[in-house]
Amino acid sequence: MPKRIIIDRADRLYQMPRLTDAFYPQPPILGGRKFGTLDLGRPNWVDADSRPKPREITAEALGAAGQEQIGALQTAVAEWAARELGVKINPEREVFVASGTCELLSLVGLAYLDPGDLALYPNPGYPAYRQSILTYGAESVAYNLTEKREFMPRLKQFSEHLGRAARAMFINNPHNPSGAELDMEKLDELLWLAARQNLLLINDAAYVAFSDCEDVSLMGSPSGRRIGLEFYSLTFLRVNGRLPVAFAIGAKDLIAGLRAAGHVRGTEVLRYRVDEAIEALAEYPSAELHSLRSRIRDAWAPAQELCQALGLTAVSRQGFPYLLARLPKRTSSQSFAGTLMRRYGLVTLPGVAFGDLAEGYIRMALTNGPLPFQEALQRVKARKLRAG
Repeated sequence: MPKRIIIDRADRLYQMPRLTDAFYPQPPILGGRKFGTLDLGRPNWVDADSRPKPREITAEALGAAGQEQIGALQTAVAEWAARELGVKINPEREVFVASGTCELLSLVGLAYLDPGDLALYPNPGYPAYRQSILTYGAESVAYNLTEKREFMPRLKQFSEHLGRAARAMFINNPHNPSGAELDMEKLDELLWLAARQNLLLINDAAYVAFSDCEDVSLMGSPSGRRIGLEFYSLTFLRVNGRLPVAFAIGAKDLIAGLRAAGHVRGTEVLRYRVDEAIEALAEYPSAELHSLRSRIRDAWAPAQELCQALGLTAVSRQGFPYLLARLPKRTSSQSFAGTLMRRYGLVTLPGVAFGDLAEGYIRMALTNGPLPFQEALQRVKARKLRAG
């Protein structure tokens, strides 16, 4: 019998955090049929009544965008940044376009992280930051965001030895899942510390459309123009359809690094998506975005009622697309999410999907408006009445 050959997988594969989709509880099978579920966890950015009609896409439009078309999108980004962020940027040198935020995160890891480098990421935070760090052999080090500190970073920790040894730091402003925001004063302080320690600062500003602060951008600070990169996603800036286009703005030397990494790794954006992105930036903020903001506001009160009925405490900021709720003490978020599924058919996202410091919380999406939360509250009350 031939000897069995075992080829071990790379260690980094076992260190990689799973993305959030892996943590949603699965509906139980009862009597051969799935139990009726009500999804409060996954965000739905598109209002069914305002969903645009599909466009007719030609074979030519499915090709990769050329440099002239990318240049037009870079110009649209610069005009949008001047109008919405209050910053003036050079479209040729300070803008880079990619096919999504995850691609930008991968490119920044390729361009700026060597094996053994230390890179800081938020805990709790979106798992893709840590994935970007580990993919290229760098060492991921969490900095803690806690409810006690309103999910704000403790800036003192970055002036200590760890901050001086790190090569890059990822921030998420506004922060998912809490909705916490760094205003310009706090950003300036963070940028000053980062510049002092020669620390690359990468801000994922995906949720800027739901910010309470005005004109908050790394590029609004002299330090940010030297050591800052900022990522934006058209998926969230244009909410009337999924649009996998993202862009980075930042210091020209840092943008040049992303461009070099793009040449190595290979990156392209389809022509029709570039056209849609230019249109979305010109129309921002769109009627669909205003409608979504209204649905989020309307969902807040019934979501709070649901939390009270379940014994939860809402801790996130009103107006943010997600509601982060604290569970009773010593309760596992995955266990609690599973219980909500079994008892009431409610889908929620366990906090542990965002790291160990989010254990003891669950996240719900407010983007579907008030009706799902009103129905969920009726289910909870009906079940309690039957139990009584």
